Amino acid sequence: MEYNEIIKSPVRRLLSLLSLPFNDNLSKISSKEKKILQLLSNKAKKLKSNTFNINIKDSHKIFSKKVLNLVINKDIRNFLRYQFIQKMFFIHNRLFIKKELNILRQDSSNWKLWKKLLKEDKIGNPIRYFLYPKSSGNRIRQTFYLKQFVDFAKKDLKKYDLILEIGGGYGNMARLFSKINKKAKFFKTDILNSKKL
Repeated sequence: MEYNEIIKSPVRRLLSLLSLPFNDNLSKISSKEKKILQLLSNKAKKLKSNTFNINIKDSHKIFSKKVLNLVINKDIRNFLRYQFIQKMFFIHNRLFIKKELNILRQDSSNWKLWKKLLKEDKIGNPIRYFLYPKSSGNRIRQTFYLKQFVDFAKKDLKKYDLILEIGGGYGNMARLFSKINKKAKFFKTDILNSKKL
């Protein structure tokens, strides 16, 4: 699917164009990635028949069906580029992100950790932050939230081995904690259920 077909909102497209020189080339799929995509697609097909009978809002059902169809069609390599995902989860090239990044950089005692956490993954092909292309707006913002927590709680994040995220998004915070402490157990929950990642 073409990049311009994915992002339809004029404002989001304009903001994402600032990152165009830093886009990852995901045109080639390795054999390992093909196997993973096939496995996920097969599991999603089994889920599809009985997933949407639960009592949730229609907007949640529509969103869930769109995500499930992406998985079934093996079209998840660029999932963070889809407009319906971006509207729900993604922060683009906003200038306030630069301020948050600067605050992280000024924290000399923890900058080594923040720098490690800021390094963005290729999963979902996130739009890179145009003023710091090693990361994305989302990754910078959530790392900034972790810094605020550390400043408030005066605790070392590496000592947490059980984390509960309420109302989490696409897994970015779980990914950050996997970089902080690989042995930590991370739970994501919403109003309806609780799942261990």
